[in-house]
Amino acid sequence: ARYSPYVYSIDDPINYYDTDGEIIRDKKGNIVFIPIEDGVMNHGADKEGAKGTFGFIYTNDGTAIMVFKNKSSKKGFDTDCHGQTFTKGKYWINNSEVRKILKGDGYKKIKKSEIKKGDIVIYTDGKDGVEDSRVVVVIDPTTGEIKVYGQGGLEEENYESGIDEAWESDGQEYYRKTQKDRVVDDQSIAAMKKKIQKMVDDEKKKAASEKKKEQEKKKAEEKKKDEEKKKTNSLNT
Repeated sequence: ARYSPYVYSIDDPINYYDTDGEIIRDKKGNIVFIPIEDGVMNHGADKEGAKGTFGFIYTNDGTAIMVFKNKSSKKGFDTDCHGQTFTKGKYWINNSEVRKILKGDGYKKIKKSEIKKGDIVIYTDGKDGVEDSRVVVVIDPTTGEIKVYGQGGLEEENYESGIDEAWESDGQEYYRKTQKDRVVDDQSIAAMKKKIQKMVDDEKKKAASEKKKEQEKKKAEEKKKDEEKKKTNSLNT
């Protein structure tokens, strides 16, 4: 990835107080989103993808999480399973970001027998790979049946289903959030955005400089080849 979340993480979200919810928010309860650049999100069979903006949201410990904000008319790209689980459908979050959210927002791994309403189910490949996520919404007091809520892939609507029917996978993990979320003030958000924008601008300048050097190197190599070719031709005549 051109913009590594590890590079754009913040050591300290500065001023904050606690509230309920997910991910760092402003005083109005909105998730703090710092846009990086416009681009296209592709998924599955949809080769054309959707136009929107890539950017970062932040966990309690300041870890940057890459997300996508859809600007197209393709509603299937408004959010995905993880976007629904961790941002209530505000953004699209790729599988690769989930472990960082679980760690950065203080989620505790629990046993299936300990599950309560509001806990998170992570569907895995049986190893460390994340495939899907849902939120526990119902536990039948009589049968113990667990139902989860969310969506998958490019689905446009959330729905409730049994924990094992929601997503076919080789493994399931269960998590409970143990921390309340940090809320940063307007001054801190402005400082965060300014800091990140400078880093992005520096990264773009660096990339442009490297591209220019590569072009100049290629041009010099082509010139050298032309000169050697001319020299060879002159010797043969």
